[in-house]
Amino acid sequence: PPPFPFWRLYSSASATLSSPGWNDTEEKLLNRLLPSWLGLPPRFNLQKRAYHHAPAAWNDALQPDGGGAVVLHYVGGKPWSSREDLEALDWEQKEADVAERYGEVFGVWRDVMQERSVGVPRVPLAKV
Repeated sequence: PPPFPFWRLYSSASATLSSPGWNDTEEKLLNRLLPSWLGLPPRFNLQKRAYHHAPAAWNDALQPDGGGAVVLHYVGGKPWSSREDLEALDWEQKEADVAERYGEVFGVWRDVMQERSVGVPRVPLAKV
């Protein structure tokens, strides 16, 4: 196959990012530049918000027969953020305390950083 057109992609990305009014996410930039991409299974980008907003999808991504979660994406507020930053970064702070809502999910990061055994919490579906 021909080599990936890196410089063409780089030029397009640079032009888009420097255009007036562009203020969007890297995902939208990549979708614009690579419209025929193939999405990864959720286990490769398991977003923290699935824990609360899509608990069945969260639990499905943890199933060993599906390979288990590979990447836990702390979209929005991060477990290493100060409470002030957490509230500024996460739109959910208006609904509930983000640190409390995602405490178990944030605990995964803390366990990794402290080199403890890591267990990604499952969501008890009866509570949802």
